[in-house]
Amino acid sequence: GKTILERFVKDTIDHAQDCSKFLEEIGRLLKPNGILLFSSHIIISPIKFLRPIIERVDINHPYHFTLKEMENLLAKCGFRLTKKNTVSLYKEELIPIEANLVQRGIYSIGFRLLQTLYGVAVPISRPSNNY
Repeated sequence: GKTILERFVKDTIDHAQDCSKFLEEIGRLLKPNGILLFSSHIIISPIKFLRPIIERVDINHPYHFTLKEMENLLAKCGFRLTKKNTVSLYKEELIPIEANLVQRGIYSIGFRLLQTLYGVAVPISRPSNNY
């Protein structure tokens, strides 16, 4: 079958119904020296106890991983994270203009609790080529 050298997955892993199957399929499709470039929203570890509340508010994301949980998921699915960078998700322009004061407050707090993880991962059983 056809394989690919590089796969870019933007804000998709935390939307997949079965994250493990999703990542395993990407691994299957990658060429032997392939790399996975991805981004995903993550929650900061100190507030993971708020996950049940976040999941009720942020219904567009079925999963809310911490950085460590994302690293563990990647490893379980045969990937090694070789580079990572987290960026605050907070952006004033993402708050809907029609939101009332209470809603604006909820958005503001919620965005500060989330980050975007940008990562480069390689299949564990394959050479990393220093990416």
